[in-house]
Amino acid sequence: MNIPWWQWTKECPKHLVNIAERDKVALAVHEEDFVPITWQQAKFGIATGNTDFARRPKVLRAYRDSFVTINQIYATNLDYLKGELGWEDLRPSAATPFGSLDDYQITLNGYPYGWDDGIYHVVVWCKFPLPDGEGTLHVNKDSRDRIDRWVRVQWPTQASEDIMWWRNPVKFKSVPELEHFHVLLRCPDPYIIDELESRVL
Repeated sequence: MNIPWWQWTKECPKHLVNIAERDKVALAVHEEDFVPITWQQAKFGIATGNTDFARRPKVLRAYRDSFVTINQIYATNLDYLKGELGWEDLRPSAATPFGSLDDYQITLNGYPYGWDDGIYHVVVWCKFPLPDGEGTLHVNKDSRDRIDRWVRVQWPTQASEDIMWWRNPVKFKSVPELEHFHVLLRCPDPYIIDELESRVL
């Protein structure tokens, strides 16, 4: 892998055992050779349903390593997330999605994909389900409409061309047991950045 020889180990580190082929390819890239994902490339990926975005090698290595640490402390990744979010009960309190502030949380992705400068990657964790549906966003029409409205209300100062969201299919979810979707903000206002950077997960 692309790390200095003095960081090599005799055996493969636990966080790199049995990794997916795409992760092997990503980790073989030298950090200085990584090409960031532009806004237009992200937009195209979301529009076509191809959201298998790549992380920078150093971020991917840290991301993989975090699971080893988590699994040493928690029984499951879900238990870890529930602890970080302060959620003991995952049952929604409202009858409709986004009906209660207690039913969702907004965090800045601590291990974001390799976005270009100025792109902020937000994860919205939900107690309520987002039913599957056809199309590239992988949710049904009712959920799409609800998320569209919520995103506009949540970030009213963000121009429509500077905000995008998507929900990954199950095969790309690191914790499929807990509903969540992703939001990208391009060059948001400083106060938004301050709010996001106070809650990283």
